[in-house]
Amino acid sequence: EKALLGLASVCLQRRDTTKAKPLLEQVAAANPSSAEALTKLAEIGLEAREFDEAYRLAGKASRLASGDGGAWLCLGQACAKTGRTEEAFQALERGLVLEPGNAAAMSTLAGLYVKAGRDQEAIPWLKRVVEQNPDDYDASLSLAQLHAARGVGG
Repeated sequence: EKALLGLASVCLQRRDTTKAKPLLEQVAAANPSSAEALTKLAEIGLEAREFDEAYRLAGKASRLASGDGGAWLCLGQACAKTGRTEEAFQALERGLVLEPGNAAAMSTLAGLYVKAGRDQEAIPWLKRVVEQNPDDYDASLSLAQLHAARGVGG
């Protein structure tokens, strides 16, 4: 199992999902409780725009490995893509507790809050993204727009 997961990881680093996916499916078939394989399959599903399948796989992975931030972040992304906004908030926030430096997840979470009209909840996440990456134009612009709408400077 470890060898197959390792080989799949190498394929994924090379962005070769066509080779990685069957390896991960083999691991998941042999060990249905392999959260790592399920999470990686869910990530492949997200990239392939197979959002419902990604949601199913990431949900199972996060239930199997409740302390795995990657599984929760993947679930959050899948929830966002399938319109499960409240579940996305919960999964992304839980994932960010476990992996606090994930700027992509912070941006997704902030964007979801803005879409939901929950600007006050978006602002701290956008600030964290900008602190981590001052060159992030989209996060900086969103933050400035939210502050301007509230009549707040900086």
